[in-house]
Amino acid sequence: MGEMTRYKNYWISSYALLASGWGNNWYARGAVSRVEPSRRTDDIKRFEPSEVFRSKEEAEAHGIKLAKAWVDEHSWVVGY
Repeated sequence: MGEMTRYKNYWISSYALLASGWGNNWYARGAVSRVEPSRRTDDIKRFEPSEVFRSKEEAEAHGIKLAKAWVDEHSWVVGY
């Protein structure tokens, strides 16, 4: 998975997957995680490809955007 970045009390990450077929199209994948006291990483939410992007950078930025939006919407829920 891509580099993890701290956002609020979570770790978020994103990476790009090259779309199959012709051209230079990319899908975004992302995740929201937390690190347990035991140092184990627990994925809370994963984002699967849904849009195609023209560059790897655009895809990765989109994955981070999705992860941040999810944290903003769900971080108030007890247990998350």
